[in-house]
Amino acid sequence: MLPFTTYSIPESGKSSIAKNEKWLCMLVDQPLSDPDKDLLNKISSALKADFDTEVYCFHHEASDKNSLPDADLAAMKLIISFGVSPSVAGIWIDLPSPGIRILESCTVIRTVTLKVLSGSAPAKKELWSAMQEYTGSLNHG
Repeated sequence: MLPFTTYSIPESGKSSIAKNEKWLCMLVDQPLSDPDKDLLNKISSALKADFDTEVYCFHHEASDKNSLPDADLAAMKLIISFGVSPSVAGIWIDLPSPGIRILESCTVIRTVTLKVLSGSAPAKKELWSAMQEYTGSLNHG
């Protein structure tokens, strides 16, 4: 019987498969100002998401016909829409007013625009409640 030939294959230092770490999508209706960025940072922190590495922020203008790319949507676990109807961004979910929809593949929260949210305690409370419902669904789902 002949001996088995052994080949040495060099391995790269990277042993993991590259993946998209962005799981939280924030749809906004205006370019972000510094106070807006601060508010979005606080919201993402409350959801235990790093704004720079785990959040995909998509600016959608009313006149814009672009929608979120399907590749980006596939990785999203939570989509928060600030004053943007999810359907105009290409997310076919019926959510005409602020609220939450928990779906099999992801959760969608719709709230008011960032401008209104920053000055409205009731709107912040409503968003906070929806965020708690989302995190609660993770623990029980």
